[in-house]
This record gives sequence, C-alpha cells and structure tokens, in this order.
Amino acid sequence: MNYYKRRKKVFVITLISLIVINVLLVLSLFFSSSIEKSINSSYFELNANIVKSKTQIHFVDVGQGDSTIFILPDGKRAIIDTGPSYSKERVLKYLEAIGLNKGSSIDYLILTHTDSDHTGNAVSIINNYDIKNIYIPKVYSRFEVENNLIVNDYNINYTDLWYQTCKAINKEVNNENKIYSQKDLIIENSLYNYSFTFYAPFEDKFSNSNNYSPIIIFRSNDFKFMFVGDIDSSIESDFINYYQPIKSSLDVDVLKVAHHGSKNSSSEEFLNFVKPEKAVISCGKDNTYFHPSNEVINRLTNNNCEVLRTDTTSSVVCGIYNQKIFFQTSYDKLDSFYFCWWYMVVGSLVLSTVLIFCFKIKG
Repeated sequence: MNYYKRRKKVFVITLISLIVINVLLVLSLFFSSSIEKSINSSYFELNANIVKSKTQIHFVDVGQGDSTIFILPDGKRAIIDTGPSYSKERVLKYLEAIGLNKGSSIDYLILTHTDSDHTGNAVSIINNYDIKNIYIPKVYSRFEVENNLIVNDYNINYTDLWYQTCKAINKEVNNENKIYSQKDLIIENSLYNYSFTFYAPFEDKFSNSNNYSPIIIFRSNDFKFMFVGDIDSSIESDFINYYQPIKSSLDVDVLKVAHHGSKNSSSEEFLNFVKPEKAVISCGKDNTYFHPSNEVINRLTNNNCEVLRTDTTSSVVCGIYNQKIFFQTSYDKLDSFYFCWWYMVVGSLVLSTVLIFCFKIKG
C-alpha cells in the first residue's frame, strides 16, 4: 500500500506541476511577441564590421523570390521587393530582428514588377508599416479599373495579388507618394552621400512583365550596387546602347543578378559593361526552375566576379564601413527565424498530456 500511496503522491505532484507550468505558458502567450523577438534576435548576430556600418544591405533569403532591405546612413529604410507569400513569416521576423518593428516607417518601398515572387508580401508590409513613398511599375489592376483610376486601357494586370496590392496602396499611402518607376528618377540625400538612380524602364508597355523592372544603381559613398529585377537580355541591350556614352560611370561593385540567375539574363555583353566584382543571386534551394543557370554562373566567374547565393548561404548581408564593403553569409542559424512561441506552448501541452497518460497506464 505504501508503494501505491507514494506513486499516487508523485502523480499528484507531477500533475500539479505540469498544470502550473502549462498555465504559465498559456499566460505567456500574451507576451509572445516580445519573447519571439528576443529569441529570434539572439540567432541573428551580425559581425562587428557590419554592426558598425551606417549603410547595411540585406539580401534576404526568401526562397525562390526577391527581397532586399536597406538601412541607410541617415536612419531611413528602404525595401526593394517583398518576396513570395510563403516567406511572409520570415520576412516580417527578419524586419523585426533588424529593428523594424511593426508600425515603423519604411521610407522607400520599391516593387520592381507584378510577379508574385517579388510582390507576394507587399500587402502585409503596407498594412503593418508606415510607408512614406512607394515606387511601382506602371501597371494597373482591377482596382483602378473598378474605380475609374486608369489613364489608358493597356498595362492592366488582372491577378488578385496585384489587385489587393494596389487596393492596399490606395488605402495606406498618400497618392502623391505613389510614384511610377521610370528612367531618370532619383532618390538621394547629398548630406549623407547616398542615392538610388533609376536607369530604366525606357518604355511604358512591355509584353513580358519582367521587363517593367527598373534598373537601379544604389550609390553609397564611392560604392555602387545594381538592382535589375527580372529584366531579360533585350533590356540589358537597350541599357548598353543608351548609356554607352557614360559607360565608365556605370561599372558597379555589386550586382544583384537578374531573374534569380536565369539563362535569359546576365548576358556576356551586359557583364562586360557593368563589370561587377561580386554578384548576389536570390533563389530557392532545389527550385523547379533550375536557377541559377550554370551558363550564368560560368559567365560571372569568367568575368572574375565572386558569386554569393541565398540558396547555399541563406541571407547575405553587406555593410559599408571605413571605406570598405564587408559581407556576411552562412546564416545557418537563421533557420530559427521560424520560431514561434505558441509552438512551444502547444508542444508543452501535448507532451504533458502524453506524460500523464503514460503515468496512468503504468500505474
């Protein structure tokens, strides 16, 4: 009898302990955002040189898609593209980890074109952040059609994603701060010596939606980073022909490779023209498009360009400090970015139930 009494006592104590622990865990859900931020941030450690950098560029690993986040030397923030919708949790947590909590200002949001792998999280970002200025392709949606906001009857994208994006823009962003991407647009702060210069698009209408992507050179101090969305080789040729007279000013330090390394972009002529020293390719691991193409990789390496890929190194972070560019890769630990506190709570409840069940069976 003493054995069973002791066992019953142990069971009761264990049961009460598990109940107390789980009640505390359930109550902690009210503070889940703070807990998640603290834990996720502990997995996100930038090296000393990047931390000291007034200019940071984050090429975020969003899988098969594109999203680049800028922390600018005057404290402003910019984003080029938002990644595919399945990366929503990762993108929002990444923003929080680098100091952009929900409700913070994003001074410049640039959507290169309407494809879902570039605009998939635009609505979430527009709804969760204070967007000061937004730059979009000159492509209308059903929202503009329904509200008689179109100027012409071409360039209409009928997808629900672009409809919801344009609807969110109309609701959350002042109309005068909605700018259509075009050649010769400039965003700059001469005091802090940085600028975004748009070198394309050259036209208002393209048969290929990828070619609405602007060609942008971001300059910070004496360094140049080129962003080209998903343009193909025909736009690269137009760029070369148009800007041949100022070719010497358009060589870049870092190229964000077009279209995830598709063989239809990054032509030999284009790479010879812009002469990048490093290239960043954003693509998903084992993606069905077989990006990046071996042809593109070979063209880059043959041009003495070092290649960094998000499918092999996860997110790539670049910082400018002491007149040098620093890179940080191999963010294996960022797998923990998917950590959610409620997973822990549910897991604990399930484990507690299993333990109690096993205890009773043995009893």
